[in-house]
Amino acid sequence: MTFLVLVSMVISSCCFIPWMKQPLSLGGMLLFFSFLMSLSAYFMVESWFGYILFLIYIGGMIIMFMYVSALSPNLMFKQAVPFGLFICSSFLLFLLLVYEKFVDLSFSSEEGMEEKGAKILSDLGGALFSEFNFLIISGLAVFLFFVLIAVLAICTRMQVPMRSFTYNVKS
Repeated sequence: MTFLVLVSMVISSCCFIPWMKQPLSLGGMLLFFSFLMSLSAYFMVESWFGYILFLIYIGGMIIMFMYVSALSPNLMFKQAVPFGLFICSSFLLFLLLVYEKFVDLSFSSEEGMEEKGAKILSDLGGALFSEFNFLIISGLAVFLFFVLIAVLAICTRMQVPMRSFTYNVKS
């Protein structure tokens, strides 16, 4: 049931992204969307994959926010889409998904569908978290961590920011 709520909120948040005009509202919606996608991944796989996915999304959001704030002017923030519309559409999508789950719309047996879904998820989990893939993924994570420490050490010793913000001020 919780997964259906998350799916309906993910679909609703995807539908509202085209109405976002300001970088702040787009970033907020993208953060909300990434949080919901990470929760969905956690409920499907039930491991640390959702947490790692959320941390990757947050890292990308920080980089995106830095570039957007450096390039775009300061705009007045106006809420383009009312929050009530988002809540109503999420609720309607949730009701639609619940109705589809409890009402048999096809002529096949529901047990067969559940067995196929369980087999697909077990196959996905087996391929995603095999011992060989785990060693590669953990090695890449350790490598990226050491690169982060090296870049920070270089920037600290040189006493320079990671990205210089220079502006030409015209009088």
